[in-house]
Amino acid sequence: MFGPNVTVATAGHPIVPHLRENVTQFNLPVHIGRNVWIGAGAIIVPGVKIGDNTVIGAGSVVTKDIPSNVVAVGNPCRVLREINDHDKEYYYKDKKLSLSKDDGRVPYLPSFGFRCDCEGLLVGIFNGIMKPNDPIALYMLRASELKQFQNITENWRD
Repeated sequence: MFGPNVTVATAGHPIVPHLRENVTQFNLPVHIGRNVWIGAGAIIVPGVKIGDNTVIGAGSVVTKDIPSNVVAVGNPCRVLREINDHDKEYYYKDKKLSLSKDDGRVPYLPSFGFRCDCEGLLVGIFNGIMKPNDPIALYMLRASELKQFQNITENWRD
């Protein structure tokens, strides 16, 4: 899954001026594993490998290989933490995450800044309420329940 404005670059050029004068360019493949989530505005440079099930934070600049099953963020991008069984337990307890695609629900992240992404899914950001290692809960709401949920959460910041 790619957020908006993600750049995946495979071409580059040498830093040595006389090689650039001769229009020398190099191309290196970028390998992105299965089930990878790359946040908005991330930049992936040539020659990088990103492992399976990895999350790359928004605005990150990936300049070296990132292993599987981790959350990596920053410029340059570094591993913040592993994704482990605790994360799976957290998302599935209390049925916060529905596995059924046919129940009329859309993914929804509780937020104080709602927006609609290019696929029409409701997405939000906690706006600094979360600490770096806190898990983020993905809730499932029917579109008709959104206004009611917004009313309930309206005063959560106070």
